[in-house]
Amino acid sequence: MALCAPLWSDVVFSDDGAIFIGTIIRPEPGGMRYLAYGREVLLPSGSIQRSESDLKVLQGLPLTVELMDGSVLRGTVADFDPEIGLFLDISFGVLTVPLQSIKAVTDPVKRVRYAGSPFIARAGASCYFPILSAASSFGPSLGVDVAAEWSIALLRGLSAGFDARYAFADFLPSSTVQYSFLSVAPEASYRMLFLRTRADWLRNLTPFVSAGVGPVYVNLADPGGYPSQMGELSLGVNLKLGLDIDLFKGVGLRFQGRSDLYLQQGSPFVLLSLGIMASYDR
Repeated sequence: MALCAPLWSDVVFSDDGAIFIGTIIRPEPGGMRYLAYGREVLLPSGSIQRSESDLKVLQGLPLTVELMDGSVLRGTVADFDPEIGLFLDISFGVLTVPLQSIKAVTDPVKRVRYAGSPFIARAGASCYFPILSAASSFGPSLGVDVAAEWSIALLRGLSAGFDARYAFADFLPSSTVQYSFLSVAPEASYRMLFLRTRADWLRNLTPFVSAGVGPVYVNLADPGGYPSQMGELSLGVNLKLGLDIDLFKGVGLRFQGRSDLYLQQGSPFVLLSLGIMASYDR
């Protein structure tokens, strides 16, 4: 009886933020068939987060209602009638939405937590350490990073964007010679969102990995040389992995490790870095 109890609920909440209002037709292997919004849907059992038998659980809950014609309504549920439709309070009045016109009803907050934010901007700083052949000529130094990414609907957690970095370089053989690097790289990222549907504190953690390829401008400043400024454009490759932490709505921190390879003339410049970035998403 305990296992079957959720099947006879009037409201089912899915882990991806979808909300189904209706009645159970029958349980099936791996899920249950549900009559929602005037049509049958099969809900996999693993996607069901919770169910309620009292429709009052929807009252006052902010929802996004997508209609069959592609339009979107946002508001709170005032009431529901299985024959008439959904009564949606859209701030300047209560709108009656017929069941046959509803394509999907979602909790927008839970949907973003499940699928990831459509846009995220970041800014921060990092400390890097040259390795291999560069370690003999350059010491640890600092860099400034900015980045932005947009989610891709093809795969949950996948996004594309760009990363820009300006870094200094301490040239050990001479204190008067200064190197700097400016890189801009399109990159692809994969954020592992499996923790975000949990109910405990782990829901605020999102591991990630990303890779990028783009141009790098290497600048040499030597006051005693001629010319005193020289530059070289080369190709850079970066690989990052780390952890995103949600602090509060729209704001978070990213802790990341990063490896960069600059394919300059002669031997490549390779460095490892540790950084922290502030994030803003919407």
